[in-house]
Amino acid sequence: MGGGRKKKQHLSKIHTHSFRIPSFNGEHSQIGGPGFSRVVFCNDSQCLEATSLKRVANVYFLICAILSFTSLSPYSAVSTVLPFVVVVGVTMGKELLEDLRRKRQNLIEDTAFSGAADKNGRLTCQSQVTVIRACLDELSTRWIYLDCRTVSTHEARVQDIEMNNRNVEVHHGDEFEEQQYPLTPQQLLLRDSKLKNTDHIYGVVIFTGHDTKVIQNSTAPPSKRSKIEKRTDKLVYLLFLVLVLMSFVGSIFFGIATREDLEDGLMTRWYLRPDETTIYYNPKRAPIAAVLHFLTALMLYSYLIPISLYVSIEIVKFLQSVFINHDLHMYYEEGNKPARARTSNLNEELGQVDTILSDKTGTLTCNSMEFIKCSVAGTPYGRGVTKVERALARRKGSPLAQDVERVYKLLNILEFSSSRKRMSVIIRDDEGKLLLLCKAVEDKLQHGVPECIDKLAQAGIKIWVLTGDKLETAINIGFSCSLLREGMQQIIINSEAPGFKALEKAGNESAISEASKASVLYQITEGVEMLSASSESSEALALIIDGKSLTYALEDDVKEMFLELAIGCSSVICCRSSPKQKALVTRLVKVRTGKTTLAIGDGANDVGMLQEADIGVGISGFEGMQVHMPIMAGVMSSDIAIAQFRFLERLLLVHGHWCYRRMSSMICYFFYKNIAFGFTLFFYEAYASFSGQTAYNDWYLSFYNVLFTSLPVIALGVFDQDVSANFCLKFPVLYQEGIQNVLFSWLRILSWAFNGAFSATCIFFFCIYSMEHQAFRKGGEIVGLEILSTTMYTCVVLVVNFQMALSINYFTYVQHIFIWGSIACWYLFLLGYGAMDPDLSTTAFMVFIEACAPSPSFWLVTIFVLFSTLLPYFTYSAIQLRFFPMYHQMVQWMSFNGQSEDPEYCHMVLQRSLTPKTVGYTARFEAQSSSFGREPEESS
Repeated sequence: MGGGRKKKQHLSKIHTHSFRIPSFNGEHSQIGGPGFSRVVFCNDSQCLEATSLKRVANVYFLICAILSFTSLSPYSAVSTVLPFVVVVGVTMGKELLEDLRRKRQNLIEDTAFSGAADKNGRLTCQSQVTVIRACLDELSTRWIYLDCRTVSTHEARVQDIEMNNRNVEVHHGDEFEEQQYPLTPQQLLLRDSKLKNTDHIYGVVIFTGHDTKVIQNSTAPPSKRSKIEKRTDKLVYLLFLVLVLMSFVGSIFFGIATREDLEDGLMTRWYLRPDETTIYYNPKRAPIAAVLHFLTALMLYSYLIPISLYVSIEIVKFLQSVFINHDLHMYYEEGNKPARARTSNLNEELGQVDTILSDKTGTLTCNSMEFIKCSVAGTPYGRGVTKVERALARRKGSPLAQDVERVYKLLNILEFSSSRKRMSVIIRDDEGKLLLLCKAVEDKLQHGVPECIDKLAQAGIKIWVLTGDKLETAINIGFSCSLLREGMQQIIINSEAPGFKALEKAGNESAISEASKASVLYQITEGVEMLSASSESSEALALIIDGKSLTYALEDDVKEMFLELAIGCSSVICCRSSPKQKALVTRLVKVRTGKTTLAIGDGANDVGMLQEADIGVGISGFEGMQVHMPIMAGVMSSDIAIAQFRFLERLLLVHGHWCYRRMSSMICYFFYKNIAFGFTLFFYEAYASFSGQTAYNDWYLSFYNVLFTSLPVIALGVFDQDVSANFCLKFPVLYQEGIQNVLFSWLRILSWAFNGAFSATCIFFFCIYSMEHQAFRKGGEIVGLEILSTTMYTCVVLVVNFQMALSINYFTYVQHIFIWGSIACWYLFLLGYGAMDPDLSTTAFMVFIEACAPSPSFWLVTIFVLFSTLLPYFTYSAIQLRFFPMYHQMVQWMSFNGQSEDPEYCHMVLQRSLTPKTVGYTARFEAQSSSFGREPEESS
């Protein structure tokens, strides 16, 4: 995808290789284009694809629309083509708007240049504070700052003839007066750096767009689809097979009946005039007639496949994402950052997350260094106690040191660098002594992280931490955020085995690799044995592994055993992990377990992990925005952006739970109503000797999915709630319904399909046997096809809409308007459409006013069919609620009876959890309580 753009780029527009300095004004129009964007253009509106036609259902309807212009069609072409055009047009319009919105956001980011350059390359500040908007990070695109006090810009040039490559260790410097000078942090202005109190600077931008190391090390973002949507595709395939089977069976019976139409000069189906018929009913060419009938049946039973399913799903997902974006409880006021769903394809996937893989720095922590205390010659100085120290003191049972306040005069600062790996200051104390102090600061936890982790753990979600920090720091953070606790046995896998130092000194790389792999394999084997032993005693285990060991643990012959160990542990911490290792671990968990994974991070080193996971969540907090644009790389590559880690609790437990329930119920109901409608067509086709006669008027068929049953199901997907947001947070066990996929299992789907077939059976046979031989009009006439079809259609509309009313948990005025309005719309349609000219209304001409409405039989039949069809579902729901309640039904019952604050009832619901509490401060408290309870027994 990037290759096509790269061929059109000229190096002269990106690099300065000549002695002259190009004018910036001529290239300003290029900013924001593919060559300068920091975003992979995965949704370029200029190369939109007709994704709507990729779905097999839409391809099928396209074929039906084409065949509707032939004599094979059982209904008119207009009634077939119009709904298909509306559905595809809405889908393409929605995709176009989303792509244009993404492109507009990218252009806003890429053209936000707050300075102007003259022909000499001088950047002039336009305000007191100018933000440099020209680079990605220090390893890729840079704004090169040449000190104008010592360097004449007309003679300085960047000697970087070689094209950039993937190797992040290779960098080139600059040359002045035939001497090379290294590029140090003092010559770099990172993107989003703030330039203050300076009139102008001289500089040049090198390595932009697809030539940056970040882009050259990146991979194309995968196409993500939720598990529910994938299973929905399988359901469409299954319904299509049922449709083909019904058509095949009908064509066989039709061929047999056609062959026997003329025997000894007698016509069995005389109304088809087989003696004067065309090829479609010719007894002498029955096999050909059967084949043509098969094609007709494929079109006739097309209403088994819900044509408006996908467009309804996309509308619902878009509105769900709007609710996520406007949730004030996920708005970070300090940084003015709301939650932002960057894609609406994964809303329901938020309710099925089994494993969270989290970065540490900037995700669990604030990514802002705050001085807490320091230590000089073993004596601590400072004004507070860090969270890590509190965790260590709690773990060891030792008292905390007293705070001591001292005042020092700062003389100089030695900045942090990757080579020194520390920051130092030179100070003078009250006695005039000079002191050199090294870093003694801590990246503190974000507010609410331990509480969020506790709730997510109660919901049954596993939490892994993948960090680049060293082992000790990772363990301390694990204790401070309650991923680790006292009494939890730690399985530590590292590469510091005895004998490695001697091998490293000898320089035998192959021997080092073999010994390291053997050591890692041995440690993993020991861990598996510990896991087996702990399963009998229900003891919680934690796995901690470093980056070198992880390299060997991810090899093909080891990763299965490593994953078995990791899944069995309550907590997993991978320290000293590279960005590639983060992505590989995420892929391993996602592919091998088959469960939904969520990755959360904030920086460019988390991009691979975010893209590899089923759901990628980027952190766009206030602290991260103060640094530079690599922090935003995680957000730009994410599916959903939130400002703080604690918002993940509401995102999953509230919005994820609701979206999963809504989408599952919506799709099940969609297939129910289409099966109920489609099987009435099949039953009537069998009743009519598979002659190809439709049971309903053409526009009855067309408006079923578009007008009379579409809006209530959209309202279900947008507004339905089983419990309130407060109860979702109070009872995290509700989330386990999504992890176990209770609401969209094959059993539940097939039960809804059976309900649809049962409803169709009741509607058809009750209508047929109650009206077939009974006098319907005052004159004694029996019903014709037009009255029978209107009565059956009325029963279908009533049954499926009342079934929707029984299925809804949370009524709003929108549901009332849509459900009862759809029923009213059907009767109004009968009045209006039936009053049209007979050439337009055909079989519906005055059928309601003159025939159905005046007849008591019509109203009695519809009411009887409605109650008799829904009675089994109502009975089953009452029994299931009383004797086999689900989690949400228990909470609903508690809320209805006013027992939601009763500790006994709340404890009863929480004890229904299928996963034990092993992580979080709740688990730590329960473990401490149980240990205190065992001590008196042991002493006695």
